[in-house]
Amino acid sequence: MRKPFLFLFLFLIIFESIVYFTQPYFTVTHKSYWKIIHLFEMLSLIVIMLIQKKEIYNSKNDLSTTLFNLITTGLLFSIIGDLINSYLIDLTCIIKTQSILSALPFSIAHILYIRSNYIISEKYATLNRHVFYPMQKLRKITLVVWPILSVLLWKILVSDAAPALIKYLSFAYAFMVCLMALSSVWLYNATGKNGLIPALGCVIFLSSDSIFGYFLMDGNNAPLWSSMAIWLTYFTAQLFIAHVPFVWERTLVGEANK
Repeated sequence: MRKPFLFLFLFLIIFESIVYFTQPYFTVTHKSYWKIIHLFEMLSLIVIMLIQKKEIYNSKNDLSTTLFNLITTGLLFSIIGDLINSYLIDLTCIIKTQSILSALPFSIAHILYIRSNYIISEKYATLNRHVFYPMQKLRKITLVVWPILSVLLWKILVSDAAPALIKYLSFAYAFMVCLMALSSVWLYNATGKNGLIPALGCVIFLSSDSIFGYFLMDGNNAPLWSSMAIWLTYFTAQLFIAHVPFVWERTLVGEANK
């Protein structure tokens, strides 16, 4: 992990620990307290974008810039999703459990992450380096696994008693997040250890959404530890995925040193 990201990660762990231990002094319904917490958490995503931009600023490579733009746009849509999840944007007039509406901006973010994984794995494959398994065959395998994993995850996490809108949106979203996680297999297959961090980020994102889906219907009655676990895994995933542009930068450095 790059040092600026590592420092940010450690800082957020300390911050979330402080939130966890100070929470008993505030009620869960203390809106101003939680608004500050949520705003700070979203600010950390903006910091990821700023660090990423600074790190990639001196790059003269078009592919690195393309990957940076894809990941940054994905982070922006993720922030929109966070605004909905944290109720900083009030959409309860549409549905009481408004968090499910964040499925749309997060789905767009996943499409962008899938696209970045596809681009970099395809580029690596053309170099015939670190490709452990034929890329076309691997993509066919993942596309077969994709619907099975998506439906299975949806059936496990979404209650039969959930409203119809939540069922439909969560079903569609399960397909998007599972494909994003499976695209990490393409990335790792093509890049090896160079792409391990962003590949792990995609898988961790799936685990974060799984925890979120499991407690979705509980609303404010969900245990505090679940909120902490969701945010820490989610932030870790975004932090790791933000390394995608640097995978290609590392390749360029390696080629130059040969």
